[in-house]
Amino acid sequence: MMIAKLLNLLCLNQSFAEHEQHFKYKVIYLTSILSLVALIAFGMGFYRWQFSPLMGAIDFVFVAMAVGILVGLKRNRQRIETWSTLALLLSFALCYSIYLLAPYQSNRLSIFFLLAAAALFLQGVRRGMLWVAFILIGLLVAHYVPLLDSGYSHFDVVTGALYLLTLLFMFAEFERLLREHRVAEEENEVQRRLDARWKMALESAGDAIWDWDIQADSASYSKGYTEMLGYAEDELGHKPSDVRNLLHPLDAAQASAYFQAYVAGGCVGQYSTEQRFLCKDGSYKWVLCRGSVVERSADGKALRMLGTHVDLSNYKKVESNLLESEKRLSMALDAAQMGVWEYDVATQQMYWSREVYHWLGLDYFSPSRDAINTLIHPEDLARIRALKEQASLDHLPFLVEFRYGAPEKYRWAEERGEVKFDAQGRPVRVIGTVQDITERKRVESAFERARVALEEQRSLLQSVLDNAPLGIWMTDAQGKAKFANHNLCQATGISEAQFLNAPHYTDVLPMDIATRCKVADAACLAQKDPYQSQERIKFTDGREHLVEVTKVKLTYSDVYKNCIIGIAADVTERQEYENQLEHIAHFDALTSVPNRVLLADRLVQAMARTKRDKGMMAVCYLDLDGFKPVNDNYGHAVGDRVLVEVARRIKNAIREDDTVARLGGDEFVVLLVGMLAPEECVGSLHRLLELIHEPIEIESHMVILSASIGVAIFPEGEQDADTLMRHADQAMYAAKQSGKNRYHLYDASHDLRARSHHELVQQIRTALALGEFELYYQPKVNLRTREMVGVEALIRWNHAERGVLLPGAFLRSIENTELEIELGEWVIRSALEQIKAWRKMGRDVKVSINISAYQLQAKHFVAKLKAQVDYYYKDGCVNCLQIEVLETAALEDIEVVGAIIHACREFGVSFALDDFGTGYSSLKYLSYFDLDTLKIDQSFVHDMMIEKGDHAIVQAIIALTRSFGREVVAEGVENEAQFQALLKMGCEVGQGFGIARPMPAIDLIGWRAS
Repeated sequence: MMIAKLLNLLCLNQSFAEHEQHFKYKVIYLTSILSLVALIAFGMGFYRWQFSPLMGAIDFVFVAMAVGILVGLKRNRQRIETWSTLALLLSFALCYSIYLLAPYQSNRLSIFFLLAAAALFLQGVRRGMLWVAFILIGLLVAHYVPLLDSGYSHFDVVTGALYLLTLLFMFAEFERLLREHRVAEEENEVQRRLDARWKMALESAGDAIWDWDIQADSASYSKGYTEMLGYAEDELGHKPSDVRNLLHPLDAAQASAYFQAYVAGGCVGQYSTEQRFLCKDGSYKWVLCRGSVVERSADGKALRMLGTHVDLSNYKKVESNLLESEKRLSMALDAAQMGVWEYDVATQQMYWSREVYHWLGLDYFSPSRDAINTLIHPEDLARIRALKEQASLDHLPFLVEFRYGAPEKYRWAEERGEVKFDAQGRPVRVIGTVQDITERKRVESAFERARVALEEQRSLLQSVLDNAPLGIWMTDAQGKAKFANHNLCQATGISEAQFLNAPHYTDVLPMDIATRCKVADAACLAQKDPYQSQERIKFTDGREHLVEVTKVKLTYSDVYKNCIIGIAADVTERQEYENQLEHIAHFDALTSVPNRVLLADRLVQAMARTKRDKGMMAVCYLDLDGFKPVNDNYGHAVGDRVLVEVARRIKNAIREDDTVARLGGDEFVVLLVGMLAPEECVGSLHRLLELIHEPIEIESHMVILSASIGVAIFPEGEQDADTLMRHADQAMYAAKQSGKNRYHLYDASHDLRARSHHELVQQIRTALALGEFELYYQPKVNLRTREMVGVEALIRWNHAERGVLLPGAFLRSIENTELEIELGEWVIRSALEQIKAWRKMGRDVKVSINISAYQLQAKHFVAKLKAQVDYYYKDGCVNCLQIEVLETAALEDIEVVGAIIHACREFGVSFALDDFGTGYSSLKYLSYFDLDTLKIDQSFVHDMMIEKGDHAIVQAIIALTRSFGREVVAEGVENEAQFQALLKMGCEVGQGFGIARPMPAIDLIGWRAS
């Protein structure tokens, strides 16, 4: 511990940084010597104090100053030169004092040798020489100055000076040797470090180092050498033969021959070869062996060789990959029909890769700009030059497409390039690629055509969507609108931009509609099938429209997953039309009262309610009396207005719970419900009859109608709806038969008669279809000449069960019905056919037929009759057909009947007034009708021989006929007396059983001949 403190005090245990090593020895030397001298001086100070207090004081002052220098040196050793100079001056002062003041010390001259040595060591040779000179001068001054006495002889002083000079020479030579040694050490250190760093760099770079002593046949290797092959340092061996044994068999012979030739001096330069070495794991590794002979004998024989081994495994892989890449690049260039080119601006030489020649289809030649220009289409040359010049000026790459080859079969090429410039900005070369793009151009052209076609289709689709009478839109999975067509925007007044810019398409809709749309969207996404709903939306026209919305969830791709396509159709008109159809289906179009379909439904409901309430109800079948003449006389427009008024009056006559329905034509049904007894309906029935019978004024026409009502009460027995309706219909028929303008309650006996009536009507219809009817003909003869002047056609029914039926057995059942008209038209058609057949036989027979008043006044009667006459007789039929009209029928509407008679006479049809004398006609009416014949009713002829009144009537009719210039025919002539009486009264024509009974057409010819 005390030694450490002492060393610390003496500055002997200091550490030095690397950059302080050059003055390390000076600090240690100065510290050591000065400390030693101070210690000696401190001891000598006590000793000398006994003989000379001055010398003792000098010693103690020296010690104090030496300690100060040591302290300063410790604190600031960088100023070693200053501290050493101060120490030398202090030591010189001490030595010079001893030299002058201590003559009793015989060795005091020797201390200057120590001072000179210290100066040479601390200050160097050059400055040390100054110190030696300074010491010599001090010695000589002390010896030769009279005031001073050194106590030495001249010889001693000169000898001491020579010793100092010798010491100076010795130190100078030592300094030189030391400097050379130091330089040599520094050079060795530098070389050592360089060798270490070089070795480290080589090994870091993967290079292994080997050193072969050829004379000793031994080799040493760096650690990386063995690690490269995977061996441990002691496994490889140090004989060159050990390494040669690791060579690949295919490489061993060539490598050994090359190595021996190089060592023998047969090869110049550096030894370099690539070969494969066996690794410890059994694999082979490519290694680059490089080296050189570093030592040869005097006769040039190689003694030592140094070199490196470099692992080429990665390089070989890279090289293999590079070759493969080059191969693939070449294949890719061939496949892409692309080549590489380069142009040297200075030499104007051009280089083409083989691919350029290949896809151009050219043999190899030295390409030039002129040769290339001949290959390019003339129309493209100027454009290419201008583009390349501009790219050169702008220092930018260029891209140009051009045509090449024969004009009639030119192809397209694409050239890319870039101009390279030197430091002064001058172009030095141009490099680039050229590629055949003929196929691409073809594809682009096809693509452009497809794009144009697709754009046209898109425009067409857009036009279709915009002009479709539907609102169409599409939303993504978050509800943001992707599309909205024109119709949707126009209807809602919301622009497409508003739809597309809204975060959610419902944000631009009214709140109530938006809420329902979100609910519908959620329902659509939750199911696979399309979701349908209906919304009422106010359109820009101010009306509220019913919109049918169909939403479809898209699932066919991830892009459109959970997207929704919406289609909104305005079904307002359709709904209104459906309502109209519903109304038409269940309500009468003319009167707006329920029709037959709705009546059936309400009847079933009313029956169920009546049965449930244990009450009663009445089904009233109502038919208007005398309605047909209204249509015939005033037209159907007036008739329709009459029906509307009748329906209104019926509704006013019944209660709100009751029902009125129109079955068609002039037939209505009234359901009276909520009764407890049958008598409760009497008041309603009377009101109905009274209201209907009140006059109806339409277009200055006064129409008076009545109604026949049949009533069926429910429940009476086990009745169903059809039975009730049939019973009411039968009761209505009974009311008509009873005189009309009344109601009739259904009873079972009447039901039987009505059922027979309906069955007979159905049989007549069937017989007409099956051709069971036939015309019989009764001759009319001239009573004077006994010649046949005509026939009357009379209908007969050849009934399958009852035989031949006369008209009275069936005609009354179809009076005033459409079936009566159908049967009458058959009569006309059959009569005309028979007249035509007789004409073909050469016989002209005038035929008269009976037409009912209902048929005569039917619409289009005249037109139909004329069409039939024209059909059978192209040349006309004058007086071949005569129509017999009952006097009572003619008097129903004189004006209408008169107009019909007049119209028919214009195309050759004559008219006869049948049963004359039974209709109370006046002479005025008789003169009004343009008649040809009057037929005396057979009731007068039958009794004229016994009843004077009938005789007088017949005679008056005959006279009246003559006065009007008409022909008269007597019906019912049954005997010779009647025959002769009529002849005497002036009646020329008669018919009856006394002359001939009605007979088939085939029998008439035979009768006439007989």
